[in-house]
Amino acid sequence: MAQDEWELPTRLPPPFTPDMLTENWFQKHPVLKDTLSFVAFGDFGNCNMRTADVARAIQAEFQDGEPLDFVLACGDNFYPSGVSCKDDPLFQTVWRDVWLEQAALNCPWFVCLGNHDYCLNPGAQIEFTHHSANPGGLW
Repeated sequence: MAQDEWELPTRLPPPFTPDMLTENWFQKHPVLKDTLSFVAFGDFGNCNMRTADVARAIQAEFQDGEPLDFVLACGDNFYPSGVSCKDDPLFQTVWRDVWLEQAALNCPWFVCLGNHDYCLNPGAQIEFTHHSANPGGLW
Protein backbone atom coordinates (compact mmCIF):
# COMPACT_ATOMS: atom_id res chain seq x y z
CA MET A 1 0.00 0.00 0.00
CA ALA A 2 1.32 3.44 -0.88
CA GLN A 3 2.21 5.78 1.94
CA ASP A 4 -0.71 8.14 1.18
CA GLU A 5 -3.32 5.33 1.05
CA TRP A 6 -5.36 4.05 3.97
CA GLU A 7 -7.87 1.30 4.58
CA LEU A 8 -11.28 1.41 6.18
CA PRO A 9 -11.82 -0.75 9.28
CA THR A 10 -13.12 -4.20 8.38
CA ARG A 11 -16.14 -3.92 10.70
CA LEU A 12 -18.25 -0.84 10.07
CA PRO A 13 -21.57 0.02 11.72
CA PRO A 14 -24.74 -0.06 9.61
CA PRO A 15 -25.06 2.75 7.05
CA PHE A 16 -25.63 6.10 8.73
CA THR A 17 -28.58 8.28 7.87
CA PRO A 18 -29.15 11.75 9.35
CA ASP A 19 -32.54 10.75 10.76
CA MET A 20 -30.76 8.17 12.97
CA LEU A 21 -29.05 11.06 14.73
CA THR A 22 -31.95 13.42 15.17
CA GLU A 23 -34.87 11.00 15.46
CA ASN A 24 -37.00 14.14 15.09
CA TRP A 25 -35.41 15.43 18.29
CA PHE A 26 -35.75 19.06 17.30
CA GLN A 27 -39.42 18.56 16.45
CA LYS A 28 -40.05 16.91 19.82
CA HIS A 29 -37.92 19.50 21.65
CA PRO A 30 -38.30 22.81 19.81
CA VAL A 31 -35.57 25.28 20.64
CA LEU A 32 -37.44 28.43 21.60
CA LYS A 33 -34.53 30.25 23.14
CA ASP A 34 -31.47 32.11 21.96
CA THR A 35 -28.93 29.73 23.47
CA LEU A 36 -28.28 26.04 23.87
CA SER A 37 -26.90 24.53 27.02
CA PHE A 38 -24.79 21.41 26.58
CA VAL A 39 -21.71 19.61 27.78
CA ALA A 40 -19.20 17.77 25.61
CA PHE A 41 -16.74 15.18 26.83
CA GLY A 42 -15.10 11.96 25.74
CA ASP A 43 -13.07 9.11 27.15
CA PHE A 44 -15.73 8.44 29.77
CA GLY A 45 -15.92 4.68 29.32
CA ASN A 46 -14.30 3.69 32.61
CA CYS A 47 -16.50 2.91 35.56
CA ASN A 48 -14.54 4.39 38.46
CA MET A 49 -14.76 7.06 41.14
CA ARG A 50 -13.18 9.78 38.97
CA THR A 51 -15.80 9.22 36.31
CA ALA A 52 -18.55 9.46 38.92
CA ASP A 53 -16.91 12.64 40.27
CA VAL A 54 -17.17 14.24 36.80
CA ALA A 55 -20.85 13.27 36.56
CA ARG A 56 -21.51 14.78 40.00
CA ALA A 57 -19.64 17.97 39.07
CA ILE A 58 -21.80 18.40 35.97
CA GLN A 59 -24.88 17.85 38.14
CA ALA A 60 -23.70 20.51 40.60
CA GLU A 61 -23.12 22.99 37.78
CA PHE A 62 -26.55 22.54 36.20
CA GLN A 63 -28.85 21.62 39.08
CA ASP A 64 -30.15 25.13 39.79
CA GLY A 65 -29.82 26.83 36.42
CA GLU A 66 -30.79 26.33 32.84
CA PRO A 67 -31.18 22.60 32.12
CA LEU A 68 -28.94 20.87 29.63
CA ASP A 69 -30.38 20.59 26.14
CA PHE A 70 -28.08 17.68 25.28
CA VAL A 71 -24.79 15.91 25.94
CA LEU A 72 -22.24 15.51 23.15
CA ALA A 73 -20.31 12.32 23.89
CA CYS A 74 -17.06 12.47 21.90
CA GLY A 75 -16.06 8.80 21.89
CA ASP A 76 -14.30 6.06 23.82
CA ASN A 77 -17.59 5.42 25.54
CA PHE A 78 -16.69 1.92 26.76
CA TYR A 79 -13.19 0.81 27.73
CA PRO A 80 -11.23 -1.16 26.87
CA SER A 81 -12.96 -2.56 23.78
CA GLY A 82 -16.41 -1.07 23.28
CA VAL A 83 -19.50 -3.26 23.61
CA SER A 84 -20.28 -6.67 22.17
CA CYS A 85 -24.00 -6.22 21.47
CA LYS A 86 -26.94 -3.90 22.12
CA ASP A 87 -27.68 -5.92 25.30
CA ASP A 88 -24.15 -5.54 26.67
CA PRO A 89 -24.27 -4.93 30.45
CA LEU A 90 -21.80 -2.05 30.03
CA PHE A 91 -24.68 0.18 28.91
CA GLN A 92 -26.07 -0.26 32.43
CA THR A 93 -22.90 -0.24 34.52
CA VAL A 94 -20.87 2.39 32.67
CA TRP A 95 -23.57 4.71 31.32
CA ARG A 96 -26.86 4.44 33.20
CA ASP A 97 -25.49 3.68 36.67
CA VAL A 98 -22.91 6.47 36.52
CA TRP A 99 -24.13 9.23 34.21
CA LEU A 100 -27.91 8.93 34.33
CA GLU A 101 -27.84 8.81 38.11
CA GLN A 102 -27.46 12.59 37.81
CA ALA A 103 -30.73 14.32 36.96
CA ALA A 104 -29.00 17.02 34.88
CA LEU A 105 -27.66 14.36 32.50
CA ASN A 106 -31.08 12.86 31.78
CA CYS A 107 -31.31 14.66 28.46
CA PRO A 108 -30.62 13.53 24.88
CA TRP A 109 -27.10 12.25 24.24
CA PHE A 110 -25.51 12.64 20.80
CA VAL A 111 -22.86 9.96 20.81
CA CYS A 112 -19.76 9.63 18.61
CA LEU A 113 -17.67 6.47 18.52
CA GLY A 114 -13.98 6.51 19.43
CA ASN A 115 -11.24 4.09 18.50
CA HIS A 116 -11.90 1.87 21.54
CA ASP A 117 -15.57 1.64 20.58
CA TYR A 118 -14.63 -0.03 17.29
CA CYS A 119 -12.85 -3.03 18.84
CA LEU A 120 -15.83 -5.36 19.36
CA ASN A 121 -19.10 -4.31 17.74
CA PRO A 122 -19.37 -0.62 16.85
CA GLY A 123 -22.84 -1.11 15.36
CA ALA A 124 -24.17 -2.18 18.78
CA GLN A 125 -24.00 1.40 20.07
CA ILE A 126 -26.07 2.53 17.11
CA GLU A 127 -28.54 -0.36 17.55
CA PHE A 128 -28.89 0.61 21.23
CA THR A 129 -30.57 3.88 20.20
CA HIS A 130 -33.74 1.87 19.45
CA HIS A 131 -33.40 -0.63 22.32
CA SER A 132 -36.02 -0.90 25.06
CA ALA A 133 -33.20 -0.56 27.63
CA ASN A 134 -32.41 2.94 26.33
CA PRO A 135 -34.35 5.07 28.84
CA GLY A 136 -36.46 7.66 27.04
CA GLY A 137 -34.39 7.20 23.90
CA LEU A 138 -31.63 9.34 25.42
CA TRP A 139 -28.69 7.49 23.80
